[in-house]
Amino acid sequence: MQENRTDISPTLKDYLEYKMSDDFFPLVLRVRMEWNDSNYRKMIGLINRVLEEHKNEYFYPLDVILFFTKEINTMLSIISHPLFGKTREDEYKLLVSKRKKELQDFQRDFFVGNYFEYDFLQYLNKKIIGNEA
Repeated sequence: MQENRTDISPTLKDYLEYKMSDDFFPLVLRVRMEWNDSNYRKMIGLINRVLEEHKNEYFYPLDVILFFTKEINTMLSIISHPLFGKTREDEYKLLVSKRKKELQDFQRDFFVGNYFEYDFLQYLNKKIIGNEA
């Protein structure tokens, strides 16, 4: 059972509320098999705000890690299926193709550490060794 946390930031709270809603983009994509770009942009905006808020921390919240390890892979799998958007106009297909590349780049940038700005040695001093710099 997940612990009920009250010490989360407003930005993370906004993302978690969105994630639990019926409008969560990966859920809507799975259920409707349709790309809703305004909802996609809302999701990316929320994630970017959480990333910005936590960039100087050593750890990201679990839900952010799950977004990059699970949700992006699910979205990429759905939109990569040959039947996804097959009957739609070319403009729609180009938009989905563009967003697919964005998601791949977003995931790669996260995994290579482009969203981390913490000072690891300072973290070790404060958290592990107990020295305050």
